[in-house]
Amino acid sequence: MARILRGEVYWADWNPVQPRTGRIAAGSDSQHDLFNRKSETVIAMAIVSQPQKAEFPLTLELPRKMLPKSSWVQDLAKIRTISVDRLGKRIAVLHADALDQLIVGCLELIG
Repeated sequence: MARILRGEVYWADWNPVQPRTGRIAAGSDSQHDLFNRKSETVIAMAIVSQPQKAEFPLTLELPRKMLPKSSWVQDLAKIRTISVDRLGKRIAVLHADALDQLIVGCLELIG
């Protein structure tokens, strides 16, 4: 099973949704660590290096020192479940403050 932990950021294959071995895999990462340890999927949010037009809570600019380029978590409303098979190299770990902001943004979206 995967040892993906909450707040870890990975390169990922975001190709269109594909059925795989009886589960749906969508084409990097934030949720409860216990779920991550037991599951073959993770709940993921895309991070992009292009400035985003939407404002918080839909997008979140990450602190510059976290990643090699300026980066934004893209549209929190587009959270996806992704197979751990589609994850590549780990590239960063979000600080607790950034993780808290993502959670607040998600909660604002679902009310």
